[in-house]
Amino acid sequence: MTFFKHISLGPLKHMLDAAIEAAPHAGRHIVETHTSAAESVPILIDLDKSYGARLYDRRRNTLFLDFHGGFGSDTFGRNSPVFQTPEATRLLLQMAQNKTAHSDFSTTGYVACINLIWNHYVQLLGPTFTEGHLHLIDGGSMAMNQAIAAAIGTKVAQNKNEGLCSPQPLTSRYAPSSRTAPIPGEKQYPLGQMVISFGDSFHGRDGLTASLSKGSYKLEALPKLPFVQVDTPKSSEPTEIDRCLAQLESEARRLGPDLAAVVIEDAIQCEGGDNHLPRQFYEGIRRIADHHNFFVIYDGVQTGFYSSGDPAAFLTIGSPPPDIYVTGKKTSVGCVIANTKIAHLPDNAFKSPGKLDSTFGGDSACIARFAIAAAVMQIPAFKDPMAGRYHRLAEGLRELATTFPNVIKGTRQMGALLTIDTMPHISGADLIQAAFDNHLLLLQTRNPNIVRLRPNLNIQDDEIIDCLAALQTACKTLTTTPSVTPSDTQSEFNTTDESEN
Repeated sequence: MTFFKHISLGPLKHMLDAAIEAAPHAGRHIVETHTSAAESVPILIDLDKSYGARLYDRRRNTLFLDFHGGFGSDTFGRNSPVFQTPEATRLLLQMAQNKTAHSDFSTTGYVACINLIWNHYVQLLGPTFTEGHLHLIDGGSMAMNQAIAAAIGTKVAQNKNEGLCSPQPLTSRYAPSSRTAPIPGEKQYPLGQMVISFGDSFHGRDGLTASLSKGSYKLEALPKLPFVQVDTPKSSEPTEIDRCLAQLESEARRLGPDLAAVVIEDAIQCEGGDNHLPRQFYEGIRRIADHHNFFVIYDGVQTGFYSSGDPAAFLTIGSPPPDIYVTGKKTSVGCVIANTKIAHLPDNAFKSPGKLDSTFGGDSACIARFAIAAAVMQIPAFKDPMAGRYHRLAEGLRELATTFPNVIKGTRQMGALLTIDTMPHISGADLIQAAFDNHLLLLQTRNPNIVRLRPNLNIQDDEIIDCLAALQTACKTLTTTPSVTPSDTQSEFNTTDESEN
């Protein structure tokens, strides 16, 4: 502190204290009036009084039960003891106070964190990732953007080495009036820039991801690349799976060496309504990708880091591993992991200096949170009770469906990814509003009759009991008053889309 021996930092204390004191009043007004967080759930969390899944709302001076989880981003709940051991606190504080540009510098804390993440998370994704590559960046959407950029960069380099290029830029190649024959002496453009995604998917709004997410009012003003979208199976019927795979196969043949990657959500298509996709569909994608030589990217931003009960949801359903796996939310930082095959390619974009680096290479404090969480998940006493708690919650939801068949059509579950399907005359917004009135926070999808529960990974039995009790009261309310007019309680959910990544 010798740098400040002639400077008094007393005024800083007064400014911080005053800002915290003003938070429920003037400070909240600034947030709601002048920031995009005006769309958020309308409670004001007092972190000093919040614990686990219980959020203390300063507006109403009461506790809310959080099964919304910030779109599944809550790792262990508020003020978790996991982050309050002396060692964890020291690491978090040091990394937060010294936000380092990791693309330029390594610190002892950063190296320690990467070792923990590599040994206690990346290596658990399976043998295909043993000698892979790890890339960190702020946010799940940007991680998806970087994964797509890496696939395109690598495919373009492969094509260039084989002498493959195009006489037209990408946007012209697939325009209705585009030329098909090269003109001698004309400039040659990269080949291998096309990407395929699946219907009802949402992968973000940052650069490349915006072109993969269709039908969203939040994206309608953004310029789009001519990426291709094919159908997602609407059921697990073999004929439906075959139909969608045939569509993918047809597009792969049409695009040829111009196709760099296919992007699909990992096991569960969250934004399309928590659609559980069968293992056979992923097996078909893998088969087509290997035949036509393009990469497979799994978007596990919401389904990753033990949300399914395993390190990644593709492990839970036993589907083939991807070439590039992306996760975020519960890892606190965007995480892109390339498999060994890509990492060993001579021209892979991950190892080309400057191709993917961002200034910070992931936020320092978030990297520390990820590292600590990865280590904690290897402690049996912490991890082992998880499956039983998820099962009890899922069983409770099934009992509610039996008790209130006029409200709940059915329920689904994979680990901490739980879903309620409402009856056609009960919208998801109705159930979310009724739950909110009982101090329970839930999460909707773009499907108007589907509601999600996204508990943290350390949900406790008493929190599960209180969640089910609040849902029971909400269902009773909807039984006696079947048409609840949605208020602005969840303004975020009264739209047709969401800020997923």
